[in-house]
Amino acid sequence: MLFGTVKGAYTGAENRPGFFEISKGGTLFLDEINSMEISLQAKLLRVIEDNEVTRIGGSEPVKTDVRRDLFYRLSVVEIDIEPLRKRKEDIPYMTDYYINYYNKKMNRAITGIDEEVEKIFMKYDWPGNVRELKNLLEGAFNIATSRSIKKKYLPGYLLNELNMEGIEAAEEHIIRWSSEDGFNLDEAIKEYEKNIIISAVRNSRNLSEAAKKLGISRQNLNYKLNKHSLLENNTLSKYNIKE
Repeated sequence: MLFGTVKGAYTGAENRPGFFEISKGGTLFLDEINSMEISLQAKLLRVIEDNEVTRIGGSEPVKTDVRRDLFYRLSVVEIDIEPLRKRKEDIPYMTDYYINYYNKKMNRAITGIDEEVEKIFMKYDWPGNVRELKNLLEGAFNIATSRSIKKKYLPGYLLNELNMEGIEAAEEHIIRWSSEDGFNLDEAIKEYEKNIIISAVRNSRNLSEAAKKLGISRQNLNYKLNKHSLLENNTLSKYNIKE
């Protein structure tokens, strides 16, 4: 019995510790994992990840402290895979795969992602790796009303992380100014910086957090806020920002 039992859990059940509790402080040898039922494998994985076990019929988790001779039983062939942020060339292929997967699962006919979304995916660092990409696409499928995945279907945290609003606003200014007579590079750069700062401030709880997102010191941020006159006319209070 791996997990132990609680008296009354089933006919004849008594309060008995399982092998994880009995092996506390020692090594528990796990063999023939592939022959276990899938549901039992899932429970075993939770025990390994959380270092605690719940007896059958019980409700209180019990901490475990055992070494598990499992990895080398499973690791016959080991393949090292870099995180998604280091192999972004795989993103289009994975995106297509999961779109086909969810089309079949949800009986949808999504054709793909917009070019704008593709650019966002390639800029993002994907701290949650492939699972984050999979979950993000599943969420988009649940709310999408068009034939393709658009930016409006992406979660807010992703757009905030990239400060997309500020980037797009700055790009609009540059495009507009570049098409006008008297284009001034210094002014364009100044406006670009201003919009990036506004976006960071808007998507932060306070100025310290905004400075961290921008990769500059709080003192430097204050200087730039003054330079762009963003501390005048209650600009910060408009965004509910605490100094």
